[in-house]
Amino acid sequence: IPQRIFFLHDEFTHLPSFPRKSLETCFGMYNGPLGRELYSIDSTHKFVWAL
Repeated sequence: IPQRIFFLHDEFTHLPSFPRKSLETCFGMYNGPLGRELYSIDSTHKFVWAL
């Protein structure tokens, strides 16, 4: 799954409509059916912004 997340994040960042600042995510969304995936994408996004 991490390879897919990095791939998606890389593809999204090349889109002009993708935000150029760290995204804010409602923590309540992590408890939903796609919570783990959302958490992974959110963590990856914030990790990239920290670099």
